[in-house]
Amino acid sequence: MPVSHCDRYLKTRGSWFAVSEIGQALLHRHEAYVRNQETLLAQAERKAASSRDKIESLTTSNTQLLSKMSTLVKENTSMEKRLAQTSLNLEVADASNRTLLHELQESRDSVTRLSAMSMKAVGWEARVQSLTEERDDLREEKRAESSRARAAESRANALAEKCGMLKYISLNDSDLTTQI
Repeated sequence: MPVSHCDRYLKTRGSWFAVSEIGQALLHRHEAYVRNQETLLAQAERKAASSRDKIESLTTSNTQLLSKMSTLVKENTSMEKRLAQTSLNLEVADASNRTLLHELQESRDSVTRLSAMSMKAVGWEARVQSLTEERDDLREEKRAESSRARAAESRANALAEKCGMLKYISLNDSDLTTQI
């Protein structure tokens, strides 16, 4: 049977006093160990309670963050849809603007052409006015000439009649004179 340290000490010292000191020392050591363990246990319990509080706080924070993240994901999805719709609207507006700019350019070209035609038309209107006045003048001259021609014809007819009468008279006179 093996001999322990205590037994050896007792045999070597042989005193009950030494045994009592060893017992007292072991008792103090055990009490210190128990106090140390109680302190460690109290610290562990405080740490466990603190950890539970932290876990609960972190769980609450995590739940809030997940809720917020879910809301942000929904908002992000909504904004992406709005962005896509806005992009589509922008493309439609750009196409419309290009069409309007093309139509505006065509209108400007038409205005330029019409302005040139208007200037030509003003020239033609002046020419037509001039020709109309000239025609009116020619008609007036024709009427006057026609009037003069009729008057001359009337005079010629009247003179021809007078001449015919004078011839008749002169023939009658010459017959009278020859008969006399």
